[in-house]
Amino acid sequence: MQMKKIFLIMLATLTTAVATNAQEIINSYKLTPMLIHNANNYNRQKQMKRAKGTPMMPHATMALVKLAPGESDGLLKEQGCTVLKRINDIRVAIVPDNKIASLSIDNRVLRMEANPLPEILTDSTASVINANAAYNGTQLPQAFTGKGVVVGIDDVGFDFTHPMFLNADGTSRIKEAWDIYTGKGNGFLSIGSKYITSDDILAAGGTCDSLQHTHGTHVMGIAAGSPVLDGKYKGIAYESDIVASLAHLSGYTDSQLHTLAQDLYRLIAEKDSVFPPLYNTIGLSNAMHVLSIINAFEYAGKHNQPCVINLSYGAQLMFGNDYSLTEETFNNLVGKGRIIVCAAGNNSDSDIYRHKSRSERFDKTMYLKNRNCMLSFRSPISDSFMLKIIVDGNKPDTLRISSAALDALAGKEYSDSANVGETEGVMHRLYITAIATSNVERQTKEYLLALNFPQIVREIYEHTSLKLIVEGEADVDILGNENKLAFNQWSKSTATSNAPYTISQPSAFSRMISVGATSHRQTVANLSGNEITAESSNLNPEGKIVSWSGTGPTLFETMKPDICAPGFNVVSAVNSFNPNESVSTAKNTIADIKTHDKTYFMQADCGTSMSAPVVTGVIALWLQADSTLTPEDIKNIMAETSTHPDETLNYPNYIYGMGEIDAYHGLLKILKIDSKIEGLPTYQPTDKHFAIRDGELIISGNTNTAVSIYNMNGQKVLTVSNAANGRVSLRGLPGGIYVVKFNNGSTLIRL
Repeated sequence: MQMKKIFLIMLATLTTAVATNAQEIINSYKLTPMLIHNANNYNRQKQMKRAKGTPMMPHATMALVKLAPGESDGLLKEQGCTVLKRINDIRVAIVPDNKIASLSIDNRVLRMEANPLPEILTDSTASVINANAAYNGTQLPQAFTGKGVVVGIDDVGFDFTHPMFLNADGTSRIKEAWDIYTGKGNGFLSIGSKYITSDDILAAGGTCDSLQHTHGTHVMGIAAGSPVLDGKYKGIAYESDIVASLAHLSGYTDSQLHTLAQDLYRLIAEKDSVFPPLYNTIGLSNAMHVLSIINAFEYAGKHNQPCVINLSYGAQLMFGNDYSLTEETFNNLVGKGRIIVCAAGNNSDSDIYRHKSRSERFDKTMYLKNRNCMLSFRSPISDSFMLKIIVDGNKPDTLRISSAALDALAGKEYSDSANVGETEGVMHRLYITAIATSNVERQTKEYLLALNFPQIVREIYEHTSLKLIVEGEADVDILGNENKLAFNQWSKSTATSNAPYTISQPSAFSRMISVGATSHRQTVANLSGNEITAESSNLNPEGKIVSWSGTGPTLFETMKPDICAPGFNVVSAVNSFNPNESVSTAKNTIADIKTHDKTYFMQADCGTSMSAPVVTGVIALWLQADSTLTPEDIKNIMAETSTHPDETLNYPNYIYGMGEIDAYHGLLKILKIDSKIEGLPTYQPTDKHFAIRDGELIISGNTNTAVSIYNMNGQKVLTVSNAANGRVSLRGLPGGIYVVKFNNGSTLIRL
């Protein structure tokens, strides 16, 4: 969906390139393609309105703007901008499109950035067809449940009433919920609605998009859901404090966008009455997500709590769509007790990357899966090349584009088209729009091309493919479009596993915790009692990385993902408000919960959207043990304690990162217990479960075992030679955390 939005932006006006002397000067070095397009589009619309004698009311865009150190917000206000939030020298601001050009050439403005909206990272089709492994949560230490830690979920489609988000007395475990689409103007920054009491949260029931989406309910349940069905299913950090924020992702409706815009208009009028808005529509970019992150971190700050935020959404990184300012903003927001976890992406079955060396003539076939797709290129600033696109490999008409011609546009857009077929006397054309940008820091030129094929593409193309030819003495990186245009055909015979350069953003940002997905077990019983077997969309064996889990390196050769966790058919809550599917009969519905006069359901789903909240929950446990952990601390713990699913690889690597997360071993490392108790197993026994009741440790399962109990200083305080009845008296021990050691593992308890 996010690529469709790019087309609406880049293909809104398909004309030949406008002469540079007809428009304002634009410094494209400082701008992303979305802002370049918006600035150009304003000028085109202005000329059209002038010709018709009608007034022009320009559009505005929410963007990130970085000012030179020491510059005040007044610089932006003088240009009619409204500053919503400030993060060091970076502002989240509403920028009128007719001011983008002038701001871009102002030396006090260092960078302006707006990019297309991301999308949720769930492979829902795969979960329904190939229900593989029901992940019921880890065997969590008794001592750590996320209590006192804020888990922020920035997502879509929340059902606040599901039993996974309730306390035993029926009150809500959600401490705060922000719905951006209500239009009531009483939420964070006067946008939407903020629900802050249990009664208000339960009365709201869910977010305004709960009839459209189910994703956020499932994700929130994995990270932080309460135990349900006698504890068979529970979130990882099931006693944490939840802050839910509705994310502005691709796929919003016109009415939702309208209500959000109305709140922004009111906010602007209140903040900038001296400079009334010079526009009547506002375009929302990925900058909106910065506000959701700030909202959760500010809640945690007010309550003096550590916080980990889950982002199970993302967008493909492409040359030209630069996210350097977004990354700087995200990196500035995290730190001690402030962690962001991101899904790595689900499209590494798309073989999208190739490199052309200086001496090579590049001639490859690419396969089209969607008629609207993107191509992007990167080369050194000093290099030039010629690009040719031949539809179906046989058509006589070829699109020819030189990098020199694109470079000469100096911030303007390039458009062209070519005949690709004819049916019943109607000519069909391929349209292309291109924007060239430069990265001065990396000394590269980058080109983003939008391709718009005819609607009847499959009727007139023999193989739905194209020839891509790149000529010239130039080093060129070539990137296709995940799940739309790639060097493989998306069929079983040509399927790709874990293709490189498929890490999405914001997962690719350096201080984010990027999470890939592993799979475990081949079958699971659904609500109807049928054992569902994988067919399978996952090409990799059991216990390994899922074949479509986002794979590194990033486009800038950095190491990602950071870690992996179970993400293939994870079982969690399903939104009870969504009418678009028959939940009770869905193949991936695993269980139902009957409470009062309503039935709720649990479903298995797949994606790095599911593995990310597993890691989010684990980090909440770690923050409970040490609230000062930074992203770098978290990564060091992962490097020292994670398991290695594929021992043939060196770690870290571009497939698993540092490996599969180990919640328990990580806790032992944080508490420094593993070095204090000689011979302490760093794994929990799989044949035992634990509970604390009335001063006793209750052991279920294999109880015929010796038990030793140690305090946090590593001193043995109790030994039981044989806990045959499964009960160990802890009476007389002072309150605190203890290690329970068995002959086949250990666990942590809290008195």
